[in-house]
Amino acid sequence: MIIGFIIIAFQGLNLGVDFRGGRSYVISFTKPVIATDMKVAISESFKNSSTEVKLYGSDDVMQVTTSYLMDDESDGADEKVRVALVDAIEKFQWAQTFS
Repeated sequence: MIIGFIIIAFQGLNLGVDFRGGRSYVISFTKPVIATDMKVAISESFKNSSTEVKLYGSDDVMQVTTSYLMDDESDGADEKVRVALVDAIEKFQWAQTFS
């Protein structure tokens, strides 16, 4: 336990999007997508941010939740995140709907 407290004292708690919150998007595709492939593509755009990619009902629908620009409360922050996400998934050209 002492080692655990020391690590927390030096590194702090790394709370992911489950605890801190963030923006969430649901993306539908015309073909099945592998969540880990999408997470790798998105992680490059959302540097230094917690990002989760999960199947959302079927293998052609993904839910993406990210803490990217979470502390930015400006009017353009949502659009910046959305543009970064669209750019990150453009290699999955069969994206059909985005909400």
